[in-house]
Amino acid sequence: MLITQVSGQRQKVLTSLIPLGALVGIILFGSFVIYPYYLVWLTKDGSEGKVIRCDMERAWRSHIISGGTFFDHARTRTKEVSRSGKYSSKLASGNVQYGVGHKMAAVPGQRYLASVWVKASVMKNNVYLVASSVEDAENFHVRSNKLTDQEKGGWRKLVLDFSLPDALDWEELQIFISTEGHADAYFDDFEIKLLSKDDKVEEKEPQAFQAPRLEIKLSAKQYAKLDDKRKQAFRDGVLLSDEDSWAKGKLLVGGEELPIKTRLKGDWLDHLRGDKWSFRVKVKGAYAWDGLKTFSLHNPSARYFLWEWMIHKLFEREDVLTTTYDFAELTFNGKSLGIYAYEEHFEKQLVESRKRREGPIVRFSEDALWKYRARAIQAIGYFKKDFVHPSSYPKQAEIKAFKEGKTAGSENLSKQFEIAQTLMYQMQQGEAPASEIFDLKRLARFFAISDMMGAWHGLVWHNIRYYYNPVISKLEPIGYDNFNDKPRKPLILGKMPKLDHTPVYADPSRLLFLDEAFMEAYVEELLRLSSEEYLEEFVQEIRPGLKQRLLFLQKEYPKFNMSVIEILERSKLVKAAIMPYQEYSVKVEWLENTDKGKLLKLRNLHLMPLWIMGYASGDREDDEEILQEPLMLLPAPNSRDTLYKLLELPEDTHRVLYRLPGIDSVFSAQVPTWRLSTDKTPFQYLFERRGLKSNAMYEVEIPGKLVRFRKGKHTVKSRIVIPSGYKVVFDPGVQLDFMGASFFISRGAVEINGTEEEPVVFRSLDHKARGFTVLQSPEKSTVRHAVFEGFNTLDIDGWKLTGAVTFYESDVDISNSIFRDNVCEDGLNVIRSKVLFEKSKIYNTFADGFDLDFCQGTIRSSYFEDTGNDGVDASGSQIDLQQCSFRGCGDKAVSVGENSQVEIGYASIEGAVIGVASKDLSTLRIRDISLRDCNQGFAAYQKKPEFGPSRIIVDNYKAEEVRYLYTIAPGSKLRLMGKLIGEEEDLQ
Repeated sequence: MLITQVSGQRQKVLTSLIPLGALVGIILFGSFVIYPYYLVWLTKDGSEGKVIRCDMERAWRSHIISGGTFFDHARTRTKEVSRSGKYSSKLASGNVQYGVGHKMAAVPGQRYLASVWVKASVMKNNVYLVASSVEDAENFHVRSNKLTDQEKGGWRKLVLDFSLPDALDWEELQIFISTEGHADAYFDDFEIKLLSKDDKVEEKEPQAFQAPRLEIKLSAKQYAKLDDKRKQAFRDGVLLSDEDSWAKGKLLVGGEELPIKTRLKGDWLDHLRGDKWSFRVKVKGAYAWDGLKTFSLHNPSARYFLWEWMIHKLFEREDVLTTTYDFAELTFNGKSLGIYAYEEHFEKQLVESRKRREGPIVRFSEDALWKYRARAIQAIGYFKKDFVHPSSYPKQAEIKAFKEGKTAGSENLSKQFEIAQTLMYQMQQGEAPASEIFDLKRLARFFAISDMMGAWHGLVWHNIRYYYNPVISKLEPIGYDNFNDKPRKPLILGKMPKLDHTPVYADPSRLLFLDEAFMEAYVEELLRLSSEEYLEEFVQEIRPGLKQRLLFLQKEYPKFNMSVIEILERSKLVKAAIMPYQEYSVKVEWLENTDKGKLLKLRNLHLMPLWIMGYASGDREDDEEILQEPLMLLPAPNSRDTLYKLLELPEDTHRVLYRLPGIDSVFSAQVPTWRLSTDKTPFQYLFERRGLKSNAMYEVEIPGKLVRFRKGKHTVKSRIVIPSGYKVVFDPGVQLDFMGASFFISRGAVEINGTEEEPVVFRSLDHKARGFTVLQSPEKSTVRHAVFEGFNTLDIDGWKLTGAVTFYESDVDISNSIFRDNVCEDGLNVIRSKVLFEKSKIYNTFADGFDLDFCQGTIRSSYFEDTGNDGVDASGSQIDLQQCSFRGCGDKAVSVGENSQVEIGYASIEGAVIGVASKDLSTLRIRDISLRDCNQGFAAYQKKPEFGPSRIIVDNYKAEEVRYLYTIAPGSKLRLMGKLIGEEEDLQ
């Protein structure tokens, strides 16, 4: 009964699941069969067979469905940015990637035009459209990175135009997007058109540029005047103009004949070579041409063709004063001279046409500069920058007005010029802040535009012209003469403030870059003007006129070419230079501790000014504190440490926070772990120049540079410092008792001439004296019958040695001497020297008795007793040890390490922890040795990982009361009286 009930319940469950399964089946069938075909139907646009489009908007599984067609790589869809709709396709930076594509039947002889809109910070050699055979990519594979149209937001059109061969042995074609991975790239509105062979891709051709045609006519006499002036310029090397340089003539333009006077124009001879001279033209009387009373005509190459025209358009767009600038065709006395650039000169029409009231236009006179340049050329045949006179320095330049006669004849203009002159002088000498001299916003725009466009020539002190605005009583710059060659890379700040600020020959403009208000305005303008969005708008405005003038110029200058992309790339150049380098842009130095914490010195190593915003005790945002008043830090110069700020911050400050003006991002610079000492080092302090004078302790023999210590007992309460070049002699019977922290140090050889009856004694009864040291003596020292007793070691403000007696790079012979009761790491330490140590004793030392580092030498007939550590410790040395005795060594009697080569002829060792040890690639060869009352006799091992195992070779030995005769680590070896202990190897 129970079984029947259970079965019935199961039957009910199964019956109830049938509708649910049917529902799931319907859903699956709809999702995988009906829904994709619904999307195909939904996206059809009636262009089947002619145009295939993908708008990235609808996807099903791994496919994008658009225009009734399936496209691959739906995984790349993103909402981050789009040209149309909500989606685009993103290929991230990193490696070569393949994106949205479409496969279709390959039609022999068919022509295709594929296009896609792309946005990326790097497009050149990064984004491509590709077409290839599905079955045989090696047989057919084409790609293109040709960019054509451009839209706001940085979108560019990428196109691929190709045809298939008439004969194919493969069946399927694929067209897709790819990147080289240099930067993130977004793609939208992918399109494939099927064209006939005769179809032409539509390209909009600009209308031809309607250049004005000008003709200058001069009589033979007036022409001769210009020709003579030109010849004189070639003799002088430069063109020097005056009022006698003008010639009278006529200007024919548009059927009119205007009375003019003209002269040659330009400073250097490039304006006068061949037939294409440069001219300054003044239209006389009540006449004007195209609103211009005075203008210049010069070769377009002198201002680098279209770049000068473009920067004038940018100045105009930003309401920065500039001259009218464009191109014309010029005929001179019936002869066509081809294409010229014309430029407005500095008359009242310049400012009035730009909605300013008439006011003086002023400049720094360059007359003295060019006269001295001419003299240099006459003297040596060429111009040399250091062939100058102080009167030609910019700080000495005279301040002049254009149209001086008119200005002087007008009471109003005269008074305005006096004010303008005062402002110019304040700028020239750096006597007032920029905000009191200039219309600061327009000045910042002028410099930012010049910098962003790489137009540094227009920023040279004698090229800038200024307009005195009588309404606000300040100066405005006038953009003029901006290029003399290809545009330079930004930033002008890379040169301006890195130079010395104050010499008399400094460009006055450099002083602006020390002005905080100007720098803040300048950086904000530079960021705004160099943004991609701004430059794209500017390019769209000038594109038609730019294309027209390019085609016009190429008639005479076919090699010149340019693209608007060159302008847009200026944005990338500015960004690359302007962004700080985190901790590398601000240098933080910890000068000293204060009652409040740390006194820090901050210097700006970046090309741009920076705001110091705050500080942080750790690496989290919670650790950050903001200053009540931020500090502006101007770029520091290379040659002087004149631009810095001192800031007192809490002791636990770990980072200094800063930002770039105009950018919200906050960067940080690490506070150093160690305080910077600006004092002299202990070595410098000890050996600073000071004369040695004879005293009761020693006599100084000046001619021979000899210091001779007098016989007898002397108390030493301070340091004895012997500079290089002197030799020190201790006669028999000299005794020096060192008190407190006194010490002896010499950079010359010492000669200690004690005898058995009258030894030379050096001792520190209070054990506080800081050693006896000889450093880098060029001559060998000798030590005979000397006693060194009770010394500590040299220790001065972090300069610390290890030996009571130290010889560094100073060869020395030591004989019949005693080193005892010394309380430092080494009783005797010889470093990088040749040494002879014989018939001497070292005993009762705190640690090692005799420490040799990187030495060559001999130790013989000597005695070592009661050393706290090793009796003899040799590192990186080659030593011959003969007939020596060791007793009561706290560690090893003889220790050799770090690739040392030591040979023991005979040694007697008693009461050592280890008799002899060889470690770290060292070899110890023992002819004969006696061991007694030792814990270990022989030890060979590797201690430091950068070295290797070691070896010991013993020809003869005697051992009594030795607990362990040897300890040999794996890899190291001992050959004991012919018996090998360790791995097989020839140890001879």
